[in-house]
Amino acid sequence: KSLLQESVQTVKKSVEYNLINESGPAHKREFEVEVVIDGLVYGRATGSSKKEAEQNAAKEAYMKRAE
Repeated sequence: KSLLQESVQTVKKSVEYNLINESGPAHKREFEVEVVIDGLVYGRATGSSKKEAEQNAAKEAYMKRAE
């Protein structure tokens, strides 16, 4: 997540993490998050916590930006 933040900040772009979906029972939640850079969705991922979902989405976005 920090690698994505650093790479985006060097070119003065905005990064947002949006919670798309939250599902499952209270003891086994699953969160889906998308990462938006300057209004475009660059990654979407799930995780067992919001933080994990954000990190997974950031990883996906970072890989797309590196291509």
